Amino acid sequence: MSTESLVLDGLNPQQREAVDHFKGPLCVLAGAGSGKTRVITRRIARLIERGVPEETILAVTFTNKAAREMRERVRRLVGACRSTVCTFHAFGARLLREEGHRLDRPRDFSLLDRADGKSAVKICLERLQLDASAHPPGAVVEDIGGFKSSLLTPDDAEEASVSRREEERARIFAEYERLLREWGAFDFDDLLSKSVQLLESEPALARAVGECYQFVLVDEYQDVNLAQYRLTRLIGRTHSNLCVTGDPDQCIYAWRGADIRYILDFPNEYPTAKVVVLDQNYRSRNTILRAASSVIRHNALHGDKHLWSERGEGPRIRIQLVQDEIEEARAVIDRIAELRAQGAQRQDIAVFYRLNSLSLPVERALIQNGIPYQVWRGVEFFGRKEVKDALAWLRYLQNPRDFVSLKRIINVPSRGIGPKALEAIATLAAERGTSAGMLFWDEKAFVGFKAKRRREALEAFGGIVRELIGAKDELSPSRFIHRVLETSGYFEQAAKDAGLSGVDPRGNLEQLINFAAEFEARHDDATLAAFLEEVSLLTDADAAGDGEDRVALLTVHVSKGLEFPHVIVLGLEQDLFPHRRPDQPADEEEERRLFYVALTRAKEDVLLVTARERTRFGRTNFNRPSIFLMEIPEELTELRDTTGGAREGFEEVQVEYEPDADPALASLRAGTRVRHEHFGYGTVKKLSGSSRRARIVVDFDEAGQRRLSLAHTRLDVVEDGY
Repeated sequence: MSTESLVLDGLNPQQREAVDHFKGPLCVLAGAGSGKTRVITRRIARLIERGVPEETILAVTFTNKAAREMRERVRRLVGACRSTVCTFHAFGARLLREEGHRLDRPRDFSLLDRADGKSAVKICLERLQLDASAHPPGAVVEDIGGFKSSLLTPDDAEEASVSRREEERARIFAEYERLLREWGAFDFDDLLSKSVQLLESEPALARAVGECYQFVLVDEYQDVNLAQYRLTRLIGRTHSNLCVTGDPDQCIYAWRGADIRYILDFPNEYPTAKVVVLDQNYRSRNTILRAASSVIRHNALHGDKHLWSERGEGPRIRIQLVQDEIEEARAVIDRIAELRAQGAQRQDIAVFYRLNSLSLPVERALIQNGIPYQVWRGVEFFGRKEVKDALAWLRYLQNPRDFVSLKRIINVPSRGIGPKALEAIATLAAERGTSAGMLFWDEKAFVGFKAKRRREALEAFGGIVRELIGAKDELSPSRFIHRVLETSGYFEQAAKDAGLSGVDPRGNLEQLINFAAEFEARHDDATLAAFLEEVSLLTDADAAGDGEDRVALLTVHVSKGLEFPHVIVLGLEQDLFPHRRPDQPADEEEERRLFYVALTRAKEDVLLVTARERTRFGRTNFNRPSIFLMEIPEELTELRDTTGGAREGFEEVQVEYEPDADPALASLRAGTRVRHEHFGYGTVKKLSGSSRRARIVVDFDEAGQRRLSLAHTRLDVVEDGY
């Protein structure tokens, strides 16, 4: 059998057309489960077969997991993978390692995560003497990330400001940028925004980078933001052999700046582009595909494709109406038991929800019924205190200008180096024109300190630093981590903490060492810098199960790119899914695409659950079923109502008026128009209880039905007819 037949073997006509396309722009509109990854990797192999040098092929995707899978598939096809297959952020990190000096950053720059960014913002607020209550660091970090994704500079942000708060945010952004330069650091968003800035400001460099890659392939193009879009154009314009692959109906990251128009407008932007539609689904039953297609057609912007499968029709979509979240959890338990009786493994079953807060009742029910489960929450392991401490040690030893990491580890374990000592270090560093971290490279740096205890503590810490610096380049990352934890005293402290708290921080540290060892097994030249970069580039989308037979619990966003035989989706109620924040309208089209993603994760069957009432944050709300349920054709569904009501379908819940038992509520009656400071105008539907137990149900014009405690709620009666 020839190499060509191996590369093209088993492809359907549309897949073959995309794989066999040679030069010129190409847009592959790939529906869910249509073999997109197969097409990308086969296309790389086909280009190599045509004589294209492997190292001139660049394939970019969004998650490390996807990049690893692509590299492995290419290896199986051609025997090796010398092409560049990586994430957008990994590409940016590589570019900035090589050329970051043009932006006044060292080659060994530190990469700040969100927590580090919040620490940096706190320092900025202190420098600018701004109130943290008016500018919560977490919110500021999100704003700065938004500025960078939109390629805005601090000057741009200041010019666009229309309020004092926005002007202050722009000032914080400017100070944040100055601080990162001082520390020789970038943050996660810089990997894209600064790469674009670098290439756009250095045309010769942009041409050189473009020349390196004759063929550029971009996966999940529907999820690119402005920075990724511009970076793609800068890299791909030299040879114009740009291939983008994606599904407009799975664009679910608008809150990160993703813009569906980039993939929809590609044929207009590149008039000579070939467009190939992959509409044969290899994952799901046709009932699921027809339901998903019916829902997504309600969007004004959607992909022009009609998914179909050779896997048969399958069972109807089951929709179950329950009374509340407790009954919802019971519905999940019952469905798991039913599937298990039919022979399903627990790991074949996934429970999706729009918000993490919806999982708790289900988790309780699973525990009570002895059902093993796993909550998939991405990279939370690396957010654990002891793991972050260990990584801070590594980052500081890699880049001594990294003040955030130094501040985190200088007194852990306790060494008697407090805030005043840190101030003295910073003052000394400023006097010498160096960074605070670099002082510890000099064994005589603190001889002028008069306080003996402080001087000895700093000198002892400096001795540890210098000893570890000497070992850094001699040991593999895993062995060096072990050395750091032993020499710093952290292992010893972790053992003490385990005895006091009952948790096992040392076990987590050993897991980190194992992770580094696995990294070394995947890379021939496994350096500490490369290991730190891989850890920093992990995202929630890299979440994965551990292979054990456990039910999976995860948000719909985390489910993207995954598949399960049996899917259960919770919380299908208005304001939950589609989700709407109290202070802003729902982006119904984005939420509908998210629901489409949930449906198309399923191979065999789907259960959709909607509750008539739900208690969240101490308040019980009466809910209307999600509009998405009504968009599924009736002939594709099986409705089960376990609330005991005789109503059919999804009409709004009506509540009978009960006489009020409290004279204080005399002015309120069913039908009274009221106004709430957050939910706006509404109509009273029901009153019950008395005194502090008095409850009122109001159908708000915009926020829907809410059940409120009158003891904790202020409602203003408005004139009739408003």
